[in-house]
Amino acid sequence: MRNRREVPALFLCLLLASPAVCAESAANLLRNSRFQDDWLTLLPENKNHHWCYSSEFYNRRDYNPDGWSCKGSWQWRNADAPPGQRRMFLAAPEAHVTQRVNWVAVYDDRSLSGFPDAGGFPTMRAQRNLKPLSMVRDLTFRVRVRGKELPEKAAALRLALCPPGGTSGDPLGEIVQPVATETVALPSGSFDWQWVEVKLPAVAWLQAAKDAAAKDPKESAEAAKAGPALPATVSVTIAYKAPAGELEMDEAILTEPGPATPAIATRRHPMFILGGCS
Repeated sequence: MRNRREVPALFLCLLLASPAVCAESAANLLRNSRFQDDWLTLLPENKNHHWCYSSEFYNRRDYNPDGWSCKGSWQWRNADAPPGQRRMFLAAPEAHVTQRVNWVAVYDDRSLSGFPDAGGFPTMRAQRNLKPLSMVRDLTFRVRVRGKELPEKAAALRLALCPPGGTSGDPLGEIVQPVATETVALPSGSFDWQWVEVKLPAVAWLQAAKDAAAKDPKESAEAAKAGPALPATVSVTIAYKAPAGELEMDEAILTEPGPATPAIATRRHPMFILGGCS
């Protein structure tokens, strides 16, 4: 009679060895990727003392989807409905939504700037690495969209790697000119839901960083000594500019492949010999 303890061990072995289980799926780096959350508010709340934390910052709606900077003629339709039923649109004549993600944004508290009445804030400092491609990875920005009467080249996806910016009210600093950018135009006309993506390879950023450094003797010397300045932020943008038409967005995904390590399925582990597997 089969030992009952062999079945769970064999099942566990097969489960762990399965490619579907061992494959590591890339996590979405974006906040509020479905444009549904509205838990934080950016509406100003004046206080009468420095360093008073606003009690109204959380759990108070401002009718701007959390995490996204929205400009122009964007529309959040059905915004009063429960999450899952809200619909995000970019419409004529011009609108865009942007989100920035920390890549290597480091603040140095030895150097303070801005808001002198509160003692100043730490200044963002560029970080360098002689092996920059160990820190910067290929990026993919994908958006699920559908369009209604879009003119040619009316909408586009932009993906960028940006250097550190100065101190501002934004925790990721001032918005600055990116070092490397990739742009993909969305289809024209009317179309049903489909995925559109843009990729920014790490090697493209590195080449752009080298080209920029070559134009500045000081930066070129620093790069030769300590490596190029690493990007502080990743910026993703969905933009629309046309006299007519509209674009609806369902989901936005930003991914990177992670460090170059062997897949777990190729590693030999003691657990893999349970139940006779090897």
